[in-house]
Amino acid sequence: MYNTRTKNPSEYQVIIAIDWADQKHDLRILKDCEEECKVISSDLLTLKNFFDTLILETVNGSIAIVIESCQSALMNLLISFTEFDIYVVHPTTASKFAKTFHLSGAKSDRADTKSLLELYLKHPDKVQKVDSSFSKGKLKRLNIKRRDLVGDRTRLTNQLTALLKIYYPNALKVVGNHLYADMFLDFLDKYPSPQDVINAHQIGITKFFNKRSTKHSKQKREFKYYAPP
Repeated sequence: MYNTRTKNPSEYQVIIAIDWADQKHDLRILKDCEEECKVISSDLLTLKNFFDTLILETVNGSIAIVIESCQSALMNLLISFTEFDIYVVHPTTASKFAKTFHLSGAKSDRADTKSLLELYLKHPDKVQKVDSSFSKGKLKRLNIKRRDLVGDRTRLTNQLTALLKIYYPNALKVVGNHLYADMFLDFLDKYPSPQDVINAHQIGITKFFNKRSTKHSKQKREFKYYAPP
C-alpha cells in the first residue's frame, strides 16, 4: 500500500494538511508560499465540490494531501481523485509531533493541521505515500460491497412490502416507498399489527410522528382516515 516514492514538498503546487473529525474537517492549505485555514463540513458532496474547484484552480500543478492514517468516508473520497498524492501519518507520530504546537496540552484543530503540514515539510521521511493503484482497487471493492448491500436492502424491502400488502396494508399508506427509514421501523416496533393502530388514540399517533419530524405530516394525515378518535 505504501511502496511508492515520497516526493519532495517542493514538487507540489498545493499542499493540504487535514485534521478530520465526524462533523467537520479542518484544512490548512499551502499555496504560493502562503497558508490558508478552512473548516469544511464532513458532508461528502460539499467536500467533493471543494476539491473539484481546487483541482480546476490548480492548473498543471500537483496536489499533496497530508492526513493522519484513518479509515473513513473522507479517505475513500480522497483516493478517488487521480490528481491527489496522499500522504498518511501514523497516529502516534502525529500525536507526538503535534505536542510541539500546543505545549499547553489543550487540543487545537488548527495546531494539528499546522503540525501535519510542518511534519511533511521538514520530515518527509516520516510520512508514507499511499499507492494509488492499491487504494483504487480497495475503493472498487468497497463500491462492490456497497452495491451488494443496496441489493440486499432492496430484496428485503420487496419481501416486507409483499407481506404488508397481505397482513398490514394500512402501514404502506403511511410510509409509502420508504420501508427502510428509521421512522417506519420505529412505527412497526410501536404498532406491530393493525389491531395496535385501531386500539391507539389519534393523539398518541400524532405525538409519535411529531417526535420524529414535521417531514412526516403527510403520514399523519393518512392516519386520520383509519385511526379512532
